[in-house]
Amino acid sequence: MDIRHEQANSRFSIDHGGSTSVLSYLMRGDDHIHFIRTWVPPAYRGSGYGAWLVKAGLDHAREEGLSVSTSCWFVDEFVAHNPEYGDLMEG
Repeated sequence: MDIRHEQANSRFSIDHGGSTSVLSYLMRGDDHIHFIRTWVPPAYRGSGYGAWLVKAGLDHAREEGLSVSTSCWFVDEFVAHNPEYGDLMEG
């Protein structure tokens, strides 16, 4: 899976050849990332693309030592089902 971190656009993305799945974020200071929105084109929903994006975003946060917050229900559900990422979440 080719997931790009487009730092200039504050997003992780997957190109589907004409459409793009994205996980958008905001940086809050140097040590905090806030995930805003996960979007997958309708034709690709239910195929795991959203989960791959969220995993990539959370893995990036862990590698960079960032704390995480979210206003995206999909990220919240992913973390609820993958508790190994719970330590990243801001309390």
